[in-house]
Amino acid sequence: MKETVLVFGGTSFIGMNLIRRLIESGYDVVTTYRPGSAKYEKLYAMFQNKIQYVEVDLCNMQTSIKNLETLDRCDYLYLASWEGTNARDDAMVNERSANGLLQGLQYIIDRFACKKVIQLGTQAEYGCPAGIVTEETVCNPRSAYGKEKWRFYKMAEILCKQKNTNFIEYRIHSVFGKFRGGCWIA
Repeated sequence: MKETVLVFGGTSFIGMNLIRRLIESGYDVVTTYRPGSAKYEKLYAMFQNKIQYVEVDLCNMQTSIKNLETLDRCDYLYLASWEGTNARDDAMVNERSANGLLQGLQYIIDRFACKKVIQLGTQAEYGCPAGIVTEETVCNPRSAYGKEKWRFYKMAEILCKQKNTNFIEYRIHSVFGKFRGGCWIA
């Protein structure tokens, strides 16, 4: 039986590239998309029936959990979804996103024997440090986005540890390539 990967945030730049690679690697892929997402049609046009789609609203996880109940399994979970990436200084939007993602994470961990959770973090968690950023660089986020991503990371790490689930966060800096801006670049 193929392993199943759930990608929260499949319409994102990183999510689309990740899904493509996961399909090429032979995984069953399930992805989430926001209600009314303009990028959903592009996502579906690219992958059609090769993957499963689940509507998830991070700011309304109570309703979204009902949609997640349709899943049969989840071996790996990638968290590439966030409501406040374009509202970096909106504390309420970023807090709702962190809280919703944490609820979704808890539901998935409680329901499935998920082998690993991979969180896609951000350089904003570091704030504006002087010099080269390394694994030892202390996080000192300044924007609401960075502060909530950092808070989510700490809470998700604790939750995964309590549930004996491997947890990794990649703090991504500048990215480029195919699907940048939600469109295909050859």
